Amino acid sequence: MSIDEQIKLKVERAAAMPAMHRRTVPVVEMAHGEIVWEGTVEVFALPSTYPSTAYGWAVQDNGKIECIAMLGVGQINSANDAIRAWIDFKKRQ
Repeated sequence: MSIDEQIKLKVERAAAMPAMHRRTVPVVEMAHGEIVWEGTVEVFALPSTYPSTAYGWAVQDNGKIECIAMLGVGQINSANDAIRAWIDFKKRQ
């Protein structure tokens, strides 16, 4: 299974519904003048009114690829918002 297929599957599991890929968005997240994350985020449409959008991406950690999914709820309204929320979550772990 390709990384794109794994990301889509992760999004569909998080949303508990099918997802349709809409676009790929490049994201560069900066903090204190330094790049803290750079990559692409896949944006998915969901067949519901809330949430109607989900975001997914892959990260590599210690040689292992992990797919991340984030639903477009609350303050998550863009790919950048999803990355910021994930970074905040990782800081608290």
